[in-house]
Parts: sequence; C-alpha cells; structure tokens
Amino acid sequence: MFNGLSNSKKKMFLGIANGHITYRAGKDAEPQNFENLDGKIAGITPRDANINGQVMKLYDISITDNNGEEAVLSVIADGGVARGLILALANIPDFKKPVRIRAYSQVDGERSYTNTMVYQDGNKVPWIIKMEDLPKGVPVMVNGRPFVSNGKPQYDFSERNAVIDEYVKKINDAIAAVSTDGGGSVDFEEDDLPATSM
Repeated sequence: MFNGLSNSKKKMFLGIANGHITYRAGKDAEPQNFENLDGKIAGITPRDANINGQVMKLYDISITDNNGEEAVLSVIADGGVARGLILALANIPDFKKPVRIRAYSQVDGERSYTNTMVYQDGNKVPWIIKMEDLPKGVPVMVNGRPFVSNGKPQYDFSERNAVIDEYVKKINDAIAAVSTDGGGSVDFEEDDLPATSM
C-alpha cells in the first residue's frame, strides 16, 4: 500500500477430509485435524481448481471472527460434504450470529465417509430440504446407449448442481441483506483451530 499503509487481515485456508476439518500451515507441513470451526458465515465463492490434473469446481466458504480473522473452508462442489453444508447453511436462522461447523466420520457397512453438521445457538441446523429431494442424476446416453466409463454408468447431475448453486446464491443474498453491526461475537477457539495464520 502507499506509504507502507496496510489493511491486511489474517486468513486460514482449510479443507475437510477423513472426518476432520484440516489445516496445513505450509506446503510441506503435516495437516492438523480439528472437529469444529466457529464463526460467522461471510459468503461463499465458487471457483475452479486443478486437483490431481482435473479441473474441479470448489465452494470457498468464508468464515470470520470478531477480531477480523478469516478462515476459508474449501469443499468440492460436486460432493456430498458440500451439498450437506450448503443445504444446512441455507437454513441458518440468523446470519448475524456465529455458527459451528462440525466434521465427523460415519461408517456404513465397510464404507467410511465424512459428514458435517451445522449448529447455531447450540441447536443443530437441519437441511433446508432432504438430500433425496434433490434432482436425480440423468444417465448419459451415447448413440442411444448408456455411457460407461471404467465399468460404471455415467450420470449428468447438472440439474442437481444448479439447485445447489441457487442455494449458494440465496445464502450470499441473505448475508448481503443483514448488517454485521450488533451481531454476536465469536473467537476461533484454540481447541477448534490453531492460533497461527498463513
């Protein structure tokens, strides 16, 4: 900035994997795992990222505390974790107040998968609609036959993804409509997130 002036804020970049919220202090650092993330939802930004040579859409969920610290929680848009988070965040009663995002592992037979829950004022925020009520995938057809890749039929989930994108827009509109003045304050708790910043 001009004359050395600066208005920079601390920012943490987080992910969700193996039933935890993850934080990596640097490229070569071991990831740290946490159960909870507390703060106010400040917005959701879709973006494309190159992951293992494949371009994937992500949702960057910005969360702030009352000290101006920001955490950016990135989730793959076309995944169950993202859908669950968005369906819960779309049902938050008051965007002036902080929420708690909790990550955990769930076992279904031999399969283990990551799930999340969102809380506000100590109460679990239910999904705005049930996951099974989202549009179903449509089989991809080539020359009148279902398209199969690596032995698996392929499906078009563009209608389902459009519904989730619409909920993201509604969340951002709701955040823009409320003033941050007078809202509840929150600090990132030490047992939730590291105090260090990137």
